[in-house]
Amino acid sequence: EASNTVSGSVRDSNYTVISDLFGWVYARVNNDSFDVVADAPLSSGEYSLRLPDNGENEDKEDETYLIGIWIGPESGYSMKAEINAYEDDDGNALPLDGDTTVTGRDITVSANDAVISGKIVDSEGDAITGINGDVFAAAGGKQGGTWVGTFIDSTTGAYELKLSAAAKETADDGSVSGGTSFNIGYFLSLDSDSTYSPRPDAPLTVTAYSGET
Repeated sequence: EASNTVSGSVRDSNYTVISDLFGWVYARVNNDSFDVVADAPLSSGEYSLRLPDNGENEDKEDETYLIGIWIGPESGYSMKAEINAYEDDDGNALPLDGDTTVTGRDITVSANDAVISGKIVDSEGDAITGINGDVFAAAGGKQGGTWVGTFIDSTTGAYELKLSAAAKETADDGSVSGGTSFNIGYFLSLDSDSTYSPRPDAPLTVTAYSGET
């Protein structure tokens, strides 16, 4: 039974509620799978989720939930990171148990001010055209605390991902740090006789920087 309530808002980097953002907030089990237990739409920048108790089975008594948001790339924002549904004063995740009400669980989103672009190419380096598909970038752990996707242009094989990234930091010796690392993957819709692989053997890791392409 979903007897616990978790609520909050979606805010920008200035901690202002984004009242006109369209999206769906989800709660998932904090594990290596992506087991969503509840979701609900945003309403004027606010959300409320009804969640079952954690640890109803003895082998999952330490189970907790993470809260995140699904928003389209056209929104101009990306989720900064998933948050704990419930936590102690030190930020450690806690299980939900027994009609718990948790308020003020605010999700931060950042403006998409960085771009990763490229083309889907074959083993000879030539662009693959005439094929529909998606490219996506994930950052923040195995499941991707931040996830952004876009369509592949079937006429050129090109794609462009607009996302949020940390700023570049350049030291006095010229060394560069900062930015945000993303795992880039794709999925191609292929005919049964196609010789291409619908997915990459491994994701491509790319570092994006705020305000740069």
